[in-house]
Amino acid sequence: NEDSHKIGELPSTAICGNDITASCFYVVGELSKNAGVYSPICTLLSSFTLFCFRSIYGEVVMALPLNGGIYNLLLNSSTKRTASVAACLTILSYTATGVVSSVSAADYLSCSPLFGEVHTVPVAIGILFFFALLMLMGMAESSVVASGLFIFHLSTLFILGAFSVFFLQDAGLGQLYANFLWEKQPSVAKSIFFGFSSAMLGVSGFETS
Repeated sequence: NEDSHKIGELPSTAICGNDITASCFYVVGELSKNAGVYSPICTLLSSFTLFCFRSIYGEVVMALPLNGGIYNLLLNSSTKRTASVAACLTILSYTATGVVSSVSAADYLSCSPLFGEVHTVPVAIGILFFFALLMLMGMAESSVVASGLFIFHLSTLFILGAFSVFFLQDAGLGQLYANFLWEKQPSVAKSIFFGFSSAMLGVSGFETS
């Protein structure tokens, strides 16, 4: 029975959606540091870039419904050497994404009053080790955890959005005007370039997921 090997709409959506929803949390720090007040523009540019490739993603997945993403695509349309280079770059991209996200999570945890004594590096290694074990357990088990994380991410984003609206009603746009006068704001060219690069880190891996 083919249906017995499917994981359902929510888990499959969660596996893809976690890559995007989680990036809102771990990329925002690097993005704000590199782009400053131009962070929303960089986010829109990365979203537009992903939007432009939507048809290509759909066509490739329908033609090659296999795990491997860009590697399988290039393996079937190019040489093995080109596909191997893309695979190595993909591994580096995923490694960088995992390290940045785990370190960001550890930094968030260390800023909490309840966990202020934790050390960033050991916690980040523990997070990576946990998800490595999770993947070794298999897709069925990890999809359940992915669904829980997906719902948690959406709930957190909703709460942040609601509190942002309440803050605007109480404090107005004073903080926004103060941000425009940030003394460490890089130039426009540097802000857009490095900010766009940081924002694209958040959407990397979406094609494979």
